[in-house]
Amino acid sequence: TSLYSPFLLRQPNGKMKWLNDFFKKKADPKAEPRERKGHSLERFVDIQERVYGRALAEVAFSEQQIPRLPESDILEVRDFALNGWTLGETHGLPHWQRVERNGILLSSVDGRIREEINIKVVRFFAYLHDKCRIDNWKDIEHGVRAAEMLLTIKNTILKDFTDEEFSLLERACRFHTTERRTGNPTIDVCFDADRLDLGRVGIVPNPKLMATEQGAYYAANIHLIDEMGIPH
Repeated sequence: TSLYSPFLLRQPNGKMKWLNDFFKKKADPKAEPRERKGHSLERFVDIQERVYGRALAEVAFSEQQIPRLPESDILEVRDFALNGWTLGETHGLPHWQRVERNGILLSSVDGRIREEINIKVVRFFAYLHDKCRIDNWKDIEHGVRAAEMLLTIKNTILKDFTDEEFSLLERACRFHTTERRTGNPTIDVCFDADRLDLGRVGIVPNPKLMATEQGAYYAANIHLIDEMGIPH
């Protein structure tokens, strides 16, 4: 079943939940995502506005630096994704660009990409995860088809991918609508980058159903995402 439906169950509660140094903390990589000391999703989502305040949250976000990465790195994959695309903008180029932007945002701290994130995989995921859709709505298998399609471009568009990078991209495409989280930072950023754009189809992202702590924060404060432009 799709993970999209549960996102309708909870509206954002408007509470601001910013920790200035939250994204800088080092979590235990051997721990389960929901059990990392100081980093549990519940603890993150339940921090109250009265502790940090709306003003601090807005200032902290305004100081968040999003690195601008070379557009040339994704021109070929973007052109490939657009070739033959007939389903319009709902799952088309504007969506892919927002997913790329969200992925860069979720991967960044202090204007740099976090070392545990493979940003190349995140950016290519943005343009490939919906490439094999045949319907804008009822198409639960599109992720599986996208994963299988990657084999056809492994020696061309993905020729510079290592085996590990190819595996990450394949898993991210295959499971992005059916798995909640994997525990792999790169794949989970891919999942949340896509989920943070659900508003375009009338679905409110649910912080407790996000794969990453950063994704949970932005899902709870989705207006911050809505106010951002496409960095191209």
